[in-house]
Amino acid sequence: MSFNSLIRGLFARDASIWADDPIEQAKIIDRLGWLDAPQFAVDHMDEINTFAEEIRTEGFQHIVLLAMGGSCLAPEVMARIAGAQVGWPRLCALDSTSPDKIEIVEEELTLATTLFVVASKSGNTIETYSLYLYFRQQLIDAGLFPGNHMVAITDAGSNLESVAARDEFRACFINPADIGGRYSAISYFGLVPAALIGINVQSVAASAMRALAECQAGTGRGVCLGEWMGRNWQVGRDKMGMVLPVDIEPFGWWIEQLVAESLGKQGKGILPWRAEMPESSYPDDMFFAVWGELESKEDLSIMHQGALQTTSELGAEFVHWEIATALAGAVLEVNPFDEPNVTEAKQVTSRILAEGVENLSLVGAPISSLVSQLGSKDYINVLAYLPDTDEVKYSLGRLINKIRDLTDRPVILSWGPRYLHSTGQLHKGGPNQGVFLVLAGDTGRDKVIPEQAYGFRTLLLAQAQGDFKVLQEKDRRATYIKISDDMVGDLENLGI
Repeated sequence: MSFNSLIRGLFARDASIWADDPIEQAKIIDRLGWLDAPQFAVDHMDEINTFAEEIRTEGFQHIVLLAMGGSCLAPEVMARIAGAQVGWPRLCALDSTSPDKIEIVEEELTLATTLFVVASKSGNTIETYSLYLYFRQQLIDAGLFPGNHMVAITDAGSNLESVAARDEFRACFINPADIGGRYSAISYFGLVPAALIGINVQSVAASAMRALAECQAGTGRGVCLGEWMGRNWQVGRDKMGMVLPVDIEPFGWWIEQLVAESLGKQGKGILPWRAEMPESSYPDDMFFAVWGELESKEDLSIMHQGALQTTSELGAEFVHWEIATALAGAVLEVNPFDEPNVTEAKQVTSRILAEGVENLSLVGAPISSLVSQLGSKDYINVLAYLPDTDEVKYSLGRLINKIRDLTDRPVILSWGPRYLHSTGQLHKGGPNQGVFLVLAGDTGRDKVIPEQAYGFRTLLLAQAQGDFKVLQEKDRRATYIKISDDMVGDLENLGI
């Protein structure tokens, strides 16, 4: 099938470009609502902006987004790139079950002027619901009515919709059910939190509309991107380095989860990672998307992305990369709208929560052995179930640089449990090229989760151990290491 046929098939909602099985095709058709999302956003813009102005007028100072994976990343990216807007609340995206991280966030808040946005497509995300239960209790303990400080974004009929009604949330935004989490940037999931912090979401949606029209006409950069990704994969390049200036580096997080989760399955996939442009030659399994200045000449392995001038342009960028990823999925002959391996770690985590976490300190080969196992097509992924403090990030950066000095392979840092809802799909369902270092933070501190028989410390360890066990079951090369109270010291002394 020609690439032009794939473009026509995408906009005709022809699921046969991704799958032959009628049952699979029906599932795909139910996940194509993102193609209508820009128009949905335009149609609901007054509602979104009116609510955001209401929250600002009432004097809220902080917006805490309780969400995971694709339900969280788009607004976080917009917030980080736009920066604080004068006269508007600030956004904190909390997608961690680390008790240490939760405590850090709490210390920055005044509950009376904090609005919590609880976002989950299914309404059953364990991390999101646990965080909701925790902060609901904190509000009660502070003598505040929780519903006044809560907003939900979810699908119709979900458990979260029922909770929002029961607990009298001040608003519940019902997103179209045919929009998947990682394709939800231009919908309530992306735009409501962004509007709440003063971002001009009307211009973001207008930018997305223009990009969608260009791609439908066959002239948009999204279709060029999709063909470029597919062609590189066909010639054996399956590691896509993203070379981003510091001021828009967070955009790489969103691309990473979109591409990895959409394409990493059936033993296939494209690994996206934040890279630096090599000065000369580079391995023949790599290709590069480059933003900003491009000194090298474009060829099949290098594609210039231009410069991102305004936050509004992120709307177009979201659409272009969604189009590109969907089309690349057709080239790879995978369904880019499902996530078949994501549930495996969830199921094992549930079993561990029921049976009890194990007292694991070190399981698997030492790091030096992991590094020595890297083959010519491999990459190493540090899976950090740790609080992302400046000190921890600095120590992890030193560890990663040491590994990079020893190899020319991609070295990636992923934060748990957030990656379980995104790039974790590639880890288990993609090609067996990853070497994984699972770092489980266990400082002994804990926070109670109301209505649950376990606290956040147990939940975090269960997620780390569940992920590690699934990696082992998938015959992935992995090591599990417990990181204790002295996190920085432990990380500095891991040794290569």
